[in-house]
Amino acid sequence: MALKVRYLPEARVRRKEWERAALMVGAELTCGHGVRLGETAVLSRRVHVVTPARPTEVRVVIDADAGRVFYGRRLTDEILHLDVFHEVAPVDHRAVARAVLRAVEAYLQDFGPAGLDALAGSVRTPTAGRLGDRLDVQTATGGGRATGLLAYGQKESLREAHLTHVHLAVLLESRHLPLVFYLVAAVEGAVADAGRQIRKIEAIVHERGAGGGEVDLSAYSDYTDSFIREPKQGGAGEAARMTREGGAVGPEAASIGDPDEDGENRLRQVAELTEDFGTVEELRSVLEAIAEQREWQDLAMRLDRWENGSGLVRKLKRQNLVSEGPGGLKLTGEGERLQRYLKVRFREIELRLRQSVRRRPLAAQPVRKTSYDRSHPVRQGSGRIFNIVPAARDAWLNDICIPATVVAAAKRSLGQGPGGRFAVEREDIHLIERVRYLPIDLCLLIDASASMAGKRLRAARFLAAHLLLSTRDRVAVIVFQERESQLWVPFTRNFGDAQASLARIQPLGLTPLAHGLIGARDYMLQARVRNPLMVLITDGIPTIPKWTIDPMADALEAARMVGQTRIQFACIGLEPNRRHLQELVEAARGTLYVVDELEKETMVKIVREERQKRMTDARSMARV
Repeated sequence: MALKVRYLPEARVRRKEWERAALMVGAELTCGHGVRLGETAVLSRRVHVVTPARPTEVRVVIDADAGRVFYGRRLTDEILHLDVFHEVAPVDHRAVARAVLRAVEAYLQDFGPAGLDALAGSVRTPTAGRLGDRLDVQTATGGGRATGLLAYGQKESLREAHLTHVHLAVLLESRHLPLVFYLVAAVEGAVADAGRQIRKIEAIVHERGAGGGEVDLSAYSDYTDSFIREPKQGGAGEAARMTREGGAVGPEAASIGDPDEDGENRLRQVAELTEDFGTVEELRSVLEAIAEQREWQDLAMRLDRWENGSGLVRKLKRQNLVSEGPGGLKLTGEGERLQRYLKVRFREIELRLRQSVRRRPLAAQPVRKTSYDRSHPVRQGSGRIFNIVPAARDAWLNDICIPATVVAAAKRSLGQGPGGRFAVEREDIHLIERVRYLPIDLCLLIDASASMAGKRLRAARFLAAHLLLSTRDRVAVIVFQERESQLWVPFTRNFGDAQASLARIQPLGLTPLAHGLIGARDYMLQARVRNPLMVLITDGIPTIPKWTIDPMADALEAARMVGQTRIQFACIGLEPNRRHLQELVEAARGTLYVVDELEKETMVKIVREERQKRMTDARSMARV
C-alpha cells in the first residue's frame, strides 16, 4: 500500500485524509507488514533493511519486532520504525531533528493535546517536548534523541549504513498514527532543503529472519541517549545488547539505569546538589576528588576552595553518596553510580539544567517597593518583537500576516450574509510591524561579605545565570567584600565563562558598600554602556568607609555620584535595613525593593520589572 505525502505545509491541510489513512495503515502494521508512504518512506513496527544489491527494495523482517531488537522492550508493537530514502549522500541529522520537532508541534496544533494523552502518562502534561523525548533520529552525520544533544550515532559503520536514508524510531500507539504523515513530510522537506534527491522505493518484501528472528545488526550498534529503551532485567540476552538502530548499550552506559525513569531521578538529584555546589562541574570535581583521594588531608585541601566544603561533605553523607572510614572519605556504590552518570552525560545534564534555569517558574515572595526614579514610569508589555496591524491605504505590502488577513476577510464575508463570497480585499490585509527593543547593559553589584554565605550568594549567582540565558542583555558582575570591590565578570553574553567565574566567589569579611558603588559606576562609565542599569544586591548596611570614618555617609555620597550619571539604579535589600537603604536609593535616584529574604525567584521577578521599565514602548519603537 502506498500513500502520497508531500512537504509539511501542504501535508498539514489534509487532516481528514490522514485520519482515514491511519486506519488503513494501522491494519497493515497490526499484521506485521511494512507500508510505503509516498514514494520514499517505509513504515513498520518491525526491523526493515536494505541490501546494497537491491537498493530500491526494502526487506521487512516480520518476526523481528523493532522495539525488542532495537530497545530491548518486553512488549511487541510499541515502536514505529520509519525510514525515508534519498540519494547516497549525508543529510544533517540536526536539521532533521529540528524538522521533526516542528512536525510534532504542528500535529499538536492540528489534532489537539488530547491526542497525546496516552503518551503523556497519568501525571504528565502532553507537550511537544514529551513526545520529542520518545523520538530518535539517525542519519549519516550522527543521531540521538530528537530533544537531546544529538552527539551520538558516530560509529563509522553506523553512519555509512545511513548514507541512503533518514531513520526515525518513535514510541507511539496506533491511534496516534496521523503523526507519522507529519514526520514523513518534515523529513522529506529537510532532505529537499539539503539539496538531496529523494529516492523511490520500488518494492517491499516481507520475510522471516533466519533462526527465529535473529538479525545481524552489528553495524548499527553504538551508544545512545534514547529515552525509549526499556529498563534492563538481568542484563542478559538481546535486550541487554541492543537498544536501537544507532544505539547499543555499552557496559558503562548500561550501568547508569533507564534514562526515562532512573535518569530523570538522577537529574533531579544533580539539580538539588548543584544548588549547593554552584555548577555541575564543581559537583563532578568533588566526587572525583573523593574517588581519587589517598589521605584525608589531601581531600580537605581540595575542598577548601569550595564554599562551605565541610557542609557539602555532610550533605553527600546524608544522601548516602560518600562514607567515612579509617582512610578518610570514599564513594559508596550509589556515589560511584552518580559519578559515572555525570561522566557519561555531563554535556546533556548541563544543557537540561540550563533549560531549567531559563524556564524556572516564579513563585516570588511579597516585595515592598519604593521608587525615587521619576524618569522611567513602569510599562506593562508582552515582550513581543512585532505587532500585527491593519495595512494603511498607502502602505507598502511587504510583510503580510496571512492568518490575521484571512480571519479579517472571513469576518467581513460572514457579515455580508449567507450569499457572501469569501474573498480577500485590500481592507482585510494585516501587516507584521517589526520592532526592536533597546539593548540593556546590566551590572549586578553583589555584596559578598561573610553574611551572604550560603543561599543568599547562590541566589545572586542564579540571577546572573538566568539573565544570561533568558535575555539578550550584556551582563557584568562586580562584588564588594572586606575592603575593596572587584570586577568579577566583565560585560558579556557568554554563559559558560560567566558561570565559571561566579562559581569562584567566596563570601568574606565586611561590607565596603561605598567602594562597590564607586567601582561599579567607574567601570560602567568606561565600558561605553548602552541603556545602563545597575542592580545592587545586599543583605546589610555598610561597615567599611571609603573617604571618612563614617561608612554610611560615604555610601550615601557614592550613591549621589551614581545618581548624577545616566546609570539607572535599583537596590534589593532586607527589611531590617529598610531605613538606611531608602536614604541610599533616594540619593541614587533609583528604586528600592525590600524583601524578607534574598531568594532567587524574587530577585528574578524584580530584575525583570526593572528591565521592563527600560524597554521602549512598542508604539514608539523604531521600525526595522
